[in-house]
Amino acid sequence: MSNLFSPPQRSSKRRSLPLFVFCWLVFGLVPSSAHAVDFVWILQSGLRFEWMNNGINQETSPLTFGKDQLGANFLFGAVGMLEFNQHVTLTGTFDVGEISLGQQTLRPAPPRFAFLLNGFRLNLSDQERQQQQEATDACKAQVRDLNQKAGTTKFLESECVDPFWLLLESSFIRELYATFYLDAQKSLKLDVGVQNAEIGRAFVYDNYAIGIRFVSDWSKRKDGPPLKLTVHAFLPDASWTAQGKHSPVGHAEISWLLDKKDEEQKLGFFVTYMYDGDNYAGRLLLPLWREEINNKLNESWVAQTGENPGYNCFSPIDKTAIQASFSAALQRVQTACEKNNQGKALNQQQACPVDIIQEHYYDQVCSTYPQSTGHHTWLGLQGKKKWGPFTLEGAAIFYLSWMRFAVPEISKRPSIRTVTSTRRQSLESHQSQEPSESEDPNDFVPTVADTNQRGFGFLGELKATMQWNPLFSTSAYFLYASGGAWSNRAQVSPVFMGIAPQVRYSNIFFNGGINAYSSRRGVDISGLSGRGYITPGLLFRVHKEEKFDFKLNALLLWANAPPVDVNVSKGAGQFYGAEINLMASYTIFPWLKPVLQTDFFVPGDFFNNEQGQTPGLVFRLLVGVDFIFPEK
Repeated sequence: MSNLFSPPQRSSKRRSLPLFVFCWLVFGLVPSSAHAVDFVWILQSGLRFEWMNNGINQETSPLTFGKDQLGANFLFGAVGMLEFNQHVTLTGTFDVGEISLGQQTLRPAPPRFAFLLNGFRLNLSDQERQQQQEATDACKAQVRDLNQKAGTTKFLESECVDPFWLLLESSFIRELYATFYLDAQKSLKLDVGVQNAEIGRAFVYDNYAIGIRFVSDWSKRKDGPPLKLTVHAFLPDASWTAQGKHSPVGHAEISWLLDKKDEEQKLGFFVTYMYDGDNYAGRLLLPLWREEINNKLNESWVAQTGENPGYNCFSPIDKTAIQASFSAALQRVQTACEKNNQGKALNQQQACPVDIIQEHYYDQVCSTYPQSTGHHTWLGLQGKKKWGPFTLEGAAIFYLSWMRFAVPEISKRPSIRTVTSTRRQSLESHQSQEPSESEDPNDFVPTVADTNQRGFGFLGELKATMQWNPLFSTSAYFLYASGGAWSNRAQVSPVFMGIAPQVRYSNIFFNGGINAYSSRRGVDISGLSGRGYITPGLLFRVHKEEKFDFKLNALLLWANAPPVDVNVSKGAGQFYGAEINLMASYTIFPWLKPVLQTDFFVPGDFFNNEQGQTPGLVFRLLVGVDFIFPEK
């Protein structure tokens, strides 16, 4: 049965015609002489109260802390399976998504250009991104108008970031697929439509996809060998939009069943291939190559002038450091410009040299996306085996890729041109004027060049569980994903990538938990900024089927390499931090189950700032109830 409260996909109003055609084909193939149709259904709903303090802000790089949240969530979904005969079934899942009421705040205030850098928003369609940009531009125009009318500068354009939506996801059909059993033993099965797919124990892919899946299970045949073959061809985006439709995925897996009565006990080998035709890796590597460009700029400026401007796309640059590197003549121009601007409204102020260089920087670096195409391949072994009360399971996955990027290259610090213009005029009009003085004859426009790069990464998982008695068990696990500093000049990148992984070993760092909404459409890199992770952990569980479930999870997290940033690397290390999760549920009635989740994350020196200070404790509390109404 599908889990309704798992990562949602974005809805689309253009589903009706494809769904009608799909259903018409299925019903048309069903013989009219089939036995009576059976219909099985289940309704699931949930209410959540959420309180988060000092949460991780995913919109900044390096990541910052200070995201607070207080509010409630509502969930509702339905699963139905229509069995026409012994050979054909139709399965569908409907969900309203996550409806949230409440507020989110950030400490400090949202940084400039945050609306461009939200990881969840990067995978929007071009039309949705254009609508978001138009809304942000309208907001900024309103800010300028308010400042002009009031003769003040108290209203800031930086406040025009992506708003908090009341309805995060609208109603949609999560799954709709037909299953065809091609023989009497049901050893040959064909699934067609939108369905959930899991590859490599969820480290490569665990999401909904549209495609065709063929399964040949020889163990179901009389005297057949304990072998199972799965071949799956799909598109990694299940929505009825153009998004993701140029990146086909092929997957083949063969497993040796160690126990015919328990299909989970197996040893299998798989190979998965994806062609990146939707700029997946380009959007993914955006913060990584931007980090490299910023460091190049800062290091170059320090080498030439002894001053560090602190280039970062998430906060203003250090204007004092830039001005300190000016020549005496340009210093006089800057001082005169600042004096001329005193007492004037923002829209009437002259654009000084420091302002122009900052605008060039944001326009040419912070709002530019690298373009990518490429080939991605995963080769893996996975298995699970029980010896009485002891269970051993895990996976070993090798990642190989060949990618081509079109990225900017920075070799020298930005040019500085003095002009006599106001902020109302565009940068183009600044550039069209003849400068009165110039320190650098070249404009600050990065050179875009194609870069070829190969990828070679590895991911390992090992988990051992001991069932001490029918109620109590303990597990020890170890996770490793390769990673390191990315560079477009390196011939081989060590970063492990997945297509749409769902790693749920913890609730904050890996974004799991009782809701587990993280929907990562598109390629996903391991760890933070591709630094990978090394994670040992312990899990204690007290569980009774259909009655109660109590889990205590504790883990430590390290990166394979510290963050690379000339501004913060002085005190930064490789320790991500430590996390403790507590989750509990209790079934009062068959249809009513209260749930509880409490999470603590103690940040490590990986997040140290330039003063060597580490962020405070991250705390989250989720309290709610689940309602389940199965067919009687």
